[in-house]
Amino acid sequence: MKIGKGTVNEIKSDLANVEADFTALTAQLHGEFSAQTSALKSALDALKTAVSNLTAHFSVSAVKGVATALGGVATASSALLASLAPQCGSASASPSP
Repeated sequence: MKIGKGTVNEIKSDLANVEADFTALTAQLHGEFSAQTSALKSALDALKTAVSNLTAHFSVSAVKGVATALGGVATASSALLASLAPQCGSASASPSP
């Protein structure tokens, strides 16, 4: 996979969509699962910072920063999904690709 300027713009757009969906989800939860939503918010903020760094200073190091931040988002979202699963009737806490 090649990562270039267009890819960075696509990542920024996708992240904005995820943030909007997350905001809607937290509103629907009405403060429930605050530990999990706070962790995911922090992970998304870290990803946003990493993407901003990638935009400003495109480098291998910045790409690694985005990859690391994505791992944090995956971990936090899995924890939130695991917490929601009993109420939603889901058998799996794994996010789908």
